[in-house]
Amino acid sequence: MTNAGRDGADASYACAEHGCNFHWQRNAGYFCLQDGRLTYPANVHEILKQAPIREHGYMSMASIEGWPKQGTWRCAVQDCQNVIADQGPPVCNANEEGLA
Repeated sequence: MTNAGRDGADASYACAEHGCNFHWQRNAGYFCLQDGRLTYPANVHEILKQAPIREHGYMSMASIEGWPKQGTWRCAVQDCQNVIADQGPPVCNANEEGLA
């Protein structure tokens, strides 16, 4: 994921892999953006990864690489070294909305 915005309240990140449309914004969560259409994964609660240390909440998507696509999730707490690797970005094919 690349930092497409600032690190403040309007921070946003986008998958840097060619053909990957997976994004995250602080106010919108994880979503896909393709051809001006915003789509949320139908199973977003299944996609989120609980941090190994429960008090740290959920992991954040750090990268999507390789073939087959593999996602790397990192703990969102500063200086925490916990990482989870699994299959790549979710398929966004439900809950479609237009961008304003």
